[in-house]
Amino acid sequence: MKSTCRFIYCYRNPKDVAVSYWNHIKAFRQHYGEKAANYTFPEFFDEIFTQEKVCEFALWEDHVIHWLKEANTDKILFLSYEDLSENTERELRKMISFLELKVTEEHIARVLDASSFDTMKNNGAVNKKHHTGNDGNFIRKGKVGGWMETLTQEQSVFLDVGIEKVRKAGGYIRCSL
Repeated sequence: MKSTCRFIYCYRNPKDVAVSYWNHIKAFRQHYGEKAANYTFPEFFDEIFTQEKVCEFALWEDHVIHWLKEANTDKILFLSYEDLSENTERELRKMISFLELKVTEEHIARVLDASSFDTMKNNGAVNKKHHTGNDGNFIRKGKVGGWMETLTQEQSVFLDVGIEKVRKAGGYIRCSL
């Protein structure tokens, strides 16, 4: 697959990932179970997000570094959630170029409209409230920097270590807009 496919790998500041993932688990209690869904953020952070053998997709930095090891290929485009949030059109044009697509300006405008946060949050096919098993939203806030309202200074410093590992591995990590 690696020789024939192209991959778009979008990564995000792990501090925002932690808060988003915690809310995801709470919203999808049917999938993760009541115990996990009822964790406080500190419990989730200590017992799930920062534990190598517990976190669903490995530790954030290990996952990103794994993909960065493939960075010397022209088959992977790395994007950051923060860059997408800052300028969706610029990042969309990078994707179009990377995938060698031929699209009209009208098509780009439609994609930008359809992929806006408000449009996606109000689209039942995307914001699958019925999958959460409660009144929660699959799509919640979509903001950069929300971690500042939730993480303690100690948790933030802990994640800075992972960010530094990714930077040393060649990753571009943007933690704010």
